[in-house]
Amino acid sequence: MIAGAADPSLEVHLDPRKFGIEDATMLVVRILEPEGTPEVDLGALENIEVVSGPSTKTEFSWINGAATRAVSFSYVVQGLEVGEASIGPVTVSVGGSELSSEIVRAEIVPGSILPQRQQGRRSPFPFDPFEDLAQRRQPTRSARIVLRQLVGETRVVLGQPVRVAIVLDTTAGGVDGFEWTTPPSYPGWCA
Repeated sequence: MIAGAADPSLEVHLDPRKFGIEDATMLVVRILEPEGTPEVDLGALENIEVVSGPSTKTEFSWINGAATRAVSFSYVVQGLEVGEASIGPVTVSVGGSELSSEIVRAEIVPGSILPQRQQGRRSPFPFDPFEDLAQRRQPTRSARIVLRQLVGETRVVLGQPVRVAIVLDTTAGGVDGFEWTTPPSYPGWCA
């Protein structure tokens, strides 16, 4: 049983809402307190297309005896033509109910207005998915991945809540679909 569990709710973010025809941006659909596995329907896509995704992220926090959970679905989207664009309404089926958002509106302008992260390739993929077919081998890259536990307090009084955050640090381009094989346990803690 989760103490303080609330009804599921839906947040939809497109950031930024004004971007160039040459730019790609991120659409995030976040479900708070989902019951079961959410099914996302982006609805009508007007003058915009999904070029990658979804990638998923699961959040869990335990604060003052209340547990909260959220699941996010992230999509990379790009405009089709200069002008107005819209997504949605986004609907999510979760736990026998259906959540719905407002229509998300965007403006697509000529060229590129977002700061460039790096020169060269603009692919949303960290590697060429067709390199084996074309026999073009890229040099092997290594990534550093570290899972850290951060304890909020250094001195604790019996009965005082302690917050522990688990952070995944990586030098890789991105981590999609992280899930625990065995979640951490805290013997003697009320977690």
